[in-house]
Amino acid sequence: MSNCKQTEKTCCCSSEKQDTTQPKPSNSPCGMTFKVEGLDCAEEVATLKSAIGPLVGGSDKLAFDVLNGRMTLLSDAEPVTEKAIIKAVAATGMKAVPWQPGQTEADAQQLHRSKTVYTVLSGLFIVAGMIIHIAMAEGLANLQTVFGLQGNV
Repeated sequence: MSNCKQTEKTCCCSSEKQDTTQPKPSNSPCGMTFKVEGLDCAEEVATLKSAIGPLVGGSDKLAFDVLNGRMTLLSDAEPVTEKAIIKAVAATGMKAVPWQPGQTEADAQQLHRSKTVYTVLSGLFIVAGMIIHIAMAEGLANLQTVFGLQGNV
């Protein structure tokens, strides 16, 4: 057993305080940490506890950070290989990869970029739709009749 301090806490409800400490890398003596794609609510936490718990000596040997999609095997967990954990997580329909330092920031940047791209595309589609609508209404001259501006021109 390791004598290092464990700062990970289970956090799956909005009323619980979120742990903001940096995760330990997966090869740390304090335990392995994984990024779990699909881990976003208490139901997934329960599913992972039932699937991974028996491998590591009980579900109390696991810590979860739902906001970052992070699962950590605590230092008192029974020895298990990364491959076995990844396979057990895959059996639940989720995907686990070893946690990399800085991964949360990279994920946040990717999310921001994709939101920006989709917002720009949305605006372009609205403009394209307006142009098509004007063209189908036989140009701007015919739009005057649509808006009731016939005599005001």
